[in-house]
Amino acid sequence: MDAAAAVTADVPHVDANPLAVPYDLKRWIELYRPATTPAPTTTADAEPVAPAPRRPVDPLSLLPVWLRQALPRTSLLTDAILPLGLYLGFGLLLAAAVTGTVRAARRTDRR
Repeated sequence: MDAAAAVTADVPHVDANPLAVPYDLKRWIELYRPATTPAPTTTADAEPVAPAPRRPVDPLSLLPVWLRQALPRTSLLTDAILPLGLYLGFGLLLAAAVTGTVRAARRTDRR
């Protein structure tokens, strides 16, 4: 596609709506694309003002107090629970692998 050719091409003027819609384009825009913000007003000597940065919200402050007190501290999670979970997980995988190997070895001895 050549966008420049499409924009600069000479096309005939259209008086009627080619889509056979019972209203014109202005009415369609009013119905389906309403303006939700007023048009900006600019002055020559006024500089645009940047909005104030939003302060981050602590997600724990949104929870009820009783739930915040019941949750473990982050240090407890990272120093104790996470390593313990990793050791237990890999230990269970190792136990399952040893059990499977022993059962397969016994199965072949019976034959």
